[in-house]
Amino acid sequence: MMYLPKGWRNEKTFENIAQGAARKSDKEFMKFLYVTLSSIAELETQYILSKEIGLTGGSEKVEKIIERERMLAMGLIRHLKNK
Repeated sequence: MMYLPKGWRNEKTFENIAQGAARKSDKEFMKFLYVTLSSIAELETQYILSKEIGLTGGSEKVEKIIERERMLAMGLIRHLKNK
């Protein structure tokens, strides 16, 4: 499991996936995966804003983790659509 550095964690992402996986249908699971993508976008926006206002110098590692989370969620959505 991948973790963002302390202060950058987005627990909503993991919670959304867990809640969706517990649903009875793939369609319901996909709804939670789309919410997960929204949470990832929120995290990315917070990260970008923090760089722009000088709270952080940026981190390639954080950017890769955000992108990897996005790709994993999108991969799950694709898998469920093609089932």
